[in-house]
Amino acid sequence: MGKVLPAAGRRIKLRDFPGWFATVFTSAVLIATESTEIAINFLSVLSVEIRVSVLVFATNYPNTRFVLFALPAAGNASRLIPLRTHPSTLMNSPASSRRRGFTLIELLVVIAIIVVLAAASFSGGIMAINSAKKTASVATAKALEHAVNNFYTEYGSLPDVPERVQTDGGEGVRLLNILLGLDENSSKVQNSRLLKLLQAAETKTKTKGGLLYSANGRSAEGLYDSWGNPFHVQLDVNYEERLRVSLGSKTELLNGRRVAVYSPGADKQLGTSDDVKSW
Repeated sequence: MGKVLPAAGRRIKLRDFPGWFATVFTSAVLIATESTEIAINFLSVLSVEIRVSVLVFATNYPNTRFVLFALPAAGNASRLIPLRTHPSTLMNSPASSRRRGFTLIELLVVIAIIVVLAAASFSGGIMAINSAKKTASVATAKALEHAVNNFYTEYGSLPDVPERVQTDGGEGVRLLNILLGLDENSSKVQNSRLLKLLQAAETKTKTKGGLLYSANGRSAEGLYDSWGNPFHVQLDVNYEERLRVSLGSKTELLNGRRVAVYSPGADKQLGTSDDVKSW
């Protein structure tokens, strides 16, 4: 394996690297004394298998110096790029090196860093998942609002249901069936043209969110956000094109609207930043 150390005392700044450096996935501090080859092999294995940053301390020799390397995502150890070194690194390195293992302290430090990085990655992953779920839920809420407005355009009135309903039973499910053109068997058919005005993703279980149909597929059973919460629907039954929507302890005044659709979102509490709203 070729040498990876630059000329003694040379310092390379981050801005000296081209744009691809932003894609570097792992970096590590490696020992640059008697076991450079072992350290590089160690980084190569971890970079390929775990893709994490590794900090390896040398405790056996008082004159140990450190070299910072960046490893491209391909995990090719031969492409290690030295960012900083120290003159004594080369002076203290013997011509021939003997192999030695890693101390318990070194391994514990590595494990600790892996745990910290894994925890940070997990937290970031949860945030990304919730963000994607909220985007999907907002799309469903807007689809329901759009369906009600289309019903008004087609028939000149809003569906004949109470002012406030929830889409998990009773009048809320009846509203869904009206908008889906599945109310032909009801005593009072409101969607006489049997138009499918509501376009929403279907689901087999409410916990995943979406439009849930009955076993025979002839009627809807509910409409849910991505956390399994039913949507709240508020209609402008007085045709004032103005709605006063209560979200927990908060109240929002919506002008120019005939319908508002919302749900509590991830925390299952209305009036917080997690709320899913169609406006």
